[in-house]
Amino acid sequence: MFHKIANPRRTTLAHLEGADALETPAQLEHTVELPAQTANPKRTILMEIPVAATAAK
Repeated sequence: MFHKIANPRRTTLAHLEGADALETPAQLEHTVELPAQTANPKRTILMEIPVAATAAK
């Protein structure tokens, strides 16, 4: 007896010969330049005090 598969595109290939050799490629992290200032300065979390802020004191 065979059951209908709800979504045949989402089946696995584990039953095929040589499926052990298949691997998903490693996902690299994106290197993103973060903006110095955001649209809402109250929600901006700074890791270092900006140079302009220390000069104003």
